[in-house]
Amino acid sequence: MNPQVSIITATYNDGRFLNECIDSVINQVFMNWEWIVVNNGSSDNTEQLLKAIDDPRIHVCHLSENLGVSGGRNHGLKQAIGTYICFLDGDDILPSTSLQARLKAFESDASLEFVDGCVKSFKGDLSNLVGEYKPAFQGNPRSRLLSLDGSVFYGNTWMIKR
Repeated sequence: MNPQVSIITATYNDGRFLNECIDSVINQVFMNWEWIVVNNGSSDNTEQLLKAIDDPRIHVCHLSENLGVSGGRNHGLKQAIGTYICFLDGDDILPSTSLQARLKAFESDASLEFVDGCVKSFKGDLSNLVGEYKPAFQGNPRSRLLSLDGSVFYGNTWMIKR
């Protein structure tokens, strides 16, 4: 298997959200992916939920201590072999066309290094939408990110070309 997209999740005590997260990855329209899930020392039912997954594209690493989100993501990055990298938190879900749409943006402009995505925020459950972020720019977000102007603040929505 030579995945085109490596999805990296560092999760800590996200058990109550994890089944929806898992389903959202497995149900992607674009199927050439690997998912590296780093259980960052969780003390809830996260480990049991991850052990129940039976998909050869999903690689789970259980850490005994919490390295923090950056440490967990870096642990996953060391294992990633995809051409593109994206992050997904354990309490988040990907719309079924998320990977496909971001790859299409890369195909339309070979100079892109990053592609940002939309974010919908919910309170309590998926029926209570409280906010939505949509990228409001075209092209490479690097200068906007470095300026911290808030227009590309959701770093976990990016897909990055290796």
